[in-house]
Amino acid sequence: MFQDSPPHKVLLVQPNYAQGKRHTKYSVTPPLGLCYIAGLLEEKNIPVEILDANALNLTVDDVLQKIAQIKPTIVGISILMTGYKFAMQIAQKLPQNILSVAGGAYASAIPEEVISEGFDIAVKGRGEYVMLEIASGKSLDEIPGIFYRQKNEIVINPPRPLEDLRSAPLPKPARHLLINDGVNKPYRLAGTMYFPWAPVFTSIGCPYQCYWCSKKVFDRFLSRKPEDVVAEIKELIRNYRVKEIDIYDDCFNANLERAEKILDLLIKENLNVKLRFPNGIRANNVNRSFMGKMKKAGCIEIAYGLESGDQEILDKIPKNLRLEDAQKAIKYTKDFGILTVGFFILGLRGDTEITMRKTIDFAKESEVDVAFFSILTPYPGTPLWSSIEKGGKFFIKDFDDLHQSGGKMLFSHPDFPSPDLVARMQKKSYRDFYFSPQYLFRRLMRLRNWSYLTLNIRGLAEIIKTQFKK
Repeated sequence: MFQDSPPHKVLLVQPNYAQGKRHTKYSVTPPLGLCYIAGLLEEKNIPVEILDANALNLTVDDVLQKIAQIKPTIVGISILMTGYKFAMQIAQKLPQNILSVAGGAYASAIPEEVISEGFDIAVKGRGEYVMLEIASGKSLDEIPGIFYRQKNEIVINPPRPLEDLRSAPLPKPARHLLINDGVNKPYRLAGTMYFPWAPVFTSIGCPYQCYWCSKKVFDRFLSRKPEDVVAEIKELIRNYRVKEIDIYDDCFNANLERAEKILDLLIKENLNVKLRFPNGIRANNVNRSFMGKMKKAGCIEIAYGLESGDQEILDKIPKNLRLEDAQKAIKYTKDFGILTVGFFILGLRGDTEITMRKTIDFAKESEVDVAFFSILTPYPGTPLWSSIEKGGKFFIKDFDDLHQSGGKMLFSHPDFPSPDLVARMQKKSYRDFYFSPQYLFRRLMRLRNWSYLTLNIRGLAEIIKTQFKK
């Protein structure tokens, strides 16, 4: 068997998610998950490299040429919610003497399909210690948490025990294997204001149960010790002179006490670094004291996953959020001069033209600085996907169509509004929110520096695009 002849050389590949799509250069983020895997392999003296096809804008053939030059024995590819086709083409064209391993959301959601279409192994859940065991030569039948091909059959191993995951800390990420150490261009988000910058996870996963969320396929929520988080941030400042830290958590303040401990330590260290929370924090777990600590720790931006302006629609998610709590959280954030971002979803279960108008009105009345109105998107492995399979219809050619910025609803179902109505309401949402006199006036008042000005120019370009999408 392949695993019987270590040591192995590992190449970790980030697919090119932007190929053939209308994404901007402002959404190329460092593949931190691959850095964690690489960091653990390096600790154990296993040769490893990272190839970021997304940042380098590589084609499948480009990646295959790189693989031929690097000569790895194992190729691991992380597949998020786009890039499926790209990853599959690589796996299908690899020489037989190279073991292909799939990780990420798709590998966890549809592992058997991932293997049937070309991969040798699919990892369900976290991949750091699984990849270590594979690269160390452990027999596949002894590695929990994987699906793999054996002759003409797919073997399903037991999941990794939750206790093992909790006792296995995140390794030090090997950022040095990325372009510019992963802390500078070409890596940036639409909201990145200061360079060098770096993303940091203080926790992984989310304990909540939103019916569309792909995070459910991992079925794990793991948090790091506050001391370890702050130590990593200090190292980023010391080694890379990082000026901005973006907290990548799906739910930073799920445990308010832990979140405040991190902030207290940052305040004590007086690190003089800017903090952003671009993925959103829980609006129902915010108070004035907490927001004061966020400000003192250096926070300049907070996003909230608000989803809807109609309470009945929120209750069906179930979001466990009251609109009045969301309003308070936004007010506290604005009171401390922190930029506020609201994430809203149109086309939710039970949505009508009236409820979607309420969502638009809520965004305007709450006076968030930035609002994103995405169209509900189904992902494999989620309750939403299962509901459509049972009683609806998909409008997709392949998994790469599943992107929230596509401007179209990709399914129909009796419990959800029509795709035409949702598309029309999305155009209306951006038009009504961003071109209202009140918003334009508020925005002009916030143009305090060049960073805010450039952010507004970038955002305006994207808004105009949505108005002219077919």
